[in-house]
Amino acid sequence: MPFFSYFRINRLNGLIEMNTLSRTITGTLAMLLGLFLIVIGVSKEFEILIYGIPIFIVGIFILFNKKEDEIEKIKAKGGKK
Repeated sequence: MPFFSYFRINRLNGLIEMNTLSRTITGTLAMLLGLFLIVIGVSKEFEILIYGIPIFIVGIFILFNKKEDEIEKIKAKGGKK
């Protein structure tokens, strides 16, 4: 029985590490794309700011969203009982 609990813990840690990695990559890319669009919007066309600012804000939320990790922990453990 200890082997199964060890496997479950490792699977949970791997799930959280992958979630953190994917969240970091996605958030960073969204922020960079938003920043790029904001710079172009300020220098050339102001209409591009309509896309750049929301993408940048969504990137910040993706990067700093810690609550999703807690949801993954609950799902990996089998839910609340």
